[in-house]
Amino acid sequence: ELVPDNPYPKIFISYVGFQIFEAFISEVITKSTEYADYSYLFGMLKKDEFIHNIKQKKFIDFIAGEYGASELAVNYKQLKVYYNAKTPLKESAYLRIKKKFQNTAPSIL
Repeated sequence: ELVPDNPYPKIFISYVGFQIFEAFISEVITKSTEYADYSYLFGMLKKDEFIHNIKQKKFIDFIAGEYGASELAVNYKQLKVYYNAKTPLKESAYLRIKKKFQNTAPSIL
C-alpha cells in the first residue's frame, strides 16, 4: 500500500503524525478552547514522537499559517504545558485517534 507523502515534513515525522493531527483538530478543537486544545495536542504529538523537536512558536505559526488560527499566533507566543491542558475528553479522543491511525499504518522496515 502506498503511503501518501507527508505534507509538512518539517513539522511531522511521518504521515501518521499528520493524520492524527488532522483528525484531532477536526474532531476536538473548538474556537473557545483552541489554546488549551492545541497545547495538549502539541505536547502529546511531541511526547509520542509524531512531530519533530520543534519550538512551540514554530508549531503556533504553522497552525496560524496553514489552519487559519491567526488569533492564536497573535495572542500567544507559547503553549500551555500539555498536562495542564489535559481533559478526559481530549485524552480519550487522542488515544482513540492515535490507535486508529497507528493500526492502519503500513510498517516500514
